Amino acid sequence: MSEAETGKHYLVSGIYERDRQLLEFLETRGIRPGVKLDLLERNYDQTISVRTAKGAVILGRLSAESVWVAPAA
Repeated sequence: MSEAETGKHYLVSGIYERDRQLLEFLETRGIRPGVKLDLLERNYDQTISVRTAKGAVILGRLSAESVWVAPAA
Protein backbone atom coordinates (compact mmCIF):
# COMPACT_ATOMS: atom_id res chain seq x y z
CA MET A 1 0.00 0.00 0.00
CA SER A 2 2.97 2.29 0.44
CA GLU A 3 3.01 2.95 -3.32
CA ALA A 4 -0.76 3.20 -3.89
CA GLU A 5 -2.29 6.42 -5.19
CA THR A 6 -4.48 8.68 -3.09
CA GLY A 7 -8.14 8.93 -3.99
CA LYS A 8 -8.29 5.38 -5.37
CA HIS A 9 -10.09 2.23 -4.26
CA TYR A 10 -8.13 -0.92 -3.45
CA LEU A 11 -8.63 -4.53 -2.45
CA VAL A 12 -6.27 -5.95 0.17
CA SER A 13 -4.59 -8.88 -1.57
CA GLY A 14 -2.36 -9.93 1.31
CA ILE A 15 -0.53 -8.95 4.46
CA TYR A 16 3.14 -9.79 4.69
CA GLU A 17 3.84 -9.61 8.40
CA ARG A 18 4.69 -11.95 11.24
CA ASP A 19 4.30 -9.48 14.12
CA ARG A 20 1.18 -10.68 15.91
CA GLN A 21 0.48 -7.26 17.45
CA LEU A 22 0.48 -5.58 14.04
CA LEU A 23 -1.76 -8.31 12.58
CA GLU A 24 -4.21 -7.84 15.46
CA PHE A 25 -4.08 -4.05 15.04
CA LEU A 26 -4.90 -4.34 11.33
CA GLU A 27 -7.64 -6.91 11.95
CA THR A 28 -9.42 -4.76 14.55
CA ARG A 29 -9.43 -1.88 12.08
CA GLY A 30 -10.88 -4.00 9.28
CA ILE A 31 -7.70 -4.44 7.24
CA ARG A 32 -7.34 -8.05 6.08
CA PRO A 33 -7.19 -9.91 2.76
CA GLY A 34 -10.31 -9.47 0.66
CA VAL A 35 -11.32 -6.13 2.19
CA LYS A 36 -11.88 -3.00 0.10
CA LEU A 37 -10.34 0.25 1.25
CA ASP A 38 -9.85 3.80 0.02
CA LEU A 39 -6.51 5.57 0.24
CA LEU A 40 -7.49 8.99 1.53
CA GLU A 41 -4.24 10.83 2.07
CA ARG A 42 -0.45 10.64 2.28
CA ASN A 43 0.61 12.71 5.25
CA TYR A 44 3.76 14.80 5.71
CA ASP A 45 5.04 12.43 8.43
CA GLN A 46 4.99 9.42 6.05
CA THR A 47 1.74 8.08 7.48
CA ILE A 48 -1.13 7.02 5.25
CA SER A 49 -4.82 7.63 5.91
CA VAL A 50 -7.19 4.93 4.67
CA ARG A 51 -10.90 4.25 5.03
CA THR A 52 -12.31 0.78 5.60
CA ALA A 53 -15.83 -0.36 6.41
CA LYS A 54 -14.89 0.19 10.07
CA GLY A 55 -13.86 3.82 9.50
CA ALA A 56 -10.74 5.89 8.94
CA VAL A 57 -7.33 4.54 9.97
CA ILE A 58 -3.87 6.10 9.96
CA LEU A 59 -0.99 3.71 9.26
CA GLY A 60 2.71 4.31 9.67
CA ARG A 61 5.05 3.70 6.75
CA LEU A 62 6.23 0.28 7.97
CA SER A 63 2.66 -0.91 8.60
CA ALA A 64 1.54 0.30 5.17
CA GLU A 65 4.44 -1.55 3.52
CA SER A 66 3.15 -4.81 5.06
CA VAL A 67 -0.27 -4.45 3.41
CA TRP A 68 -0.38 -5.49 -0.25
CA VAL A 69 -3.20 -4.08 -2.35
CA ALA A 70 -4.54 -4.30 -5.89
CA PRO A 71 -6.82 -1.83 -7.64
CA ALA A 72 -10.48 -2.56 -6.84
CA ALA A 73 -12.90 -3.02 -9.69
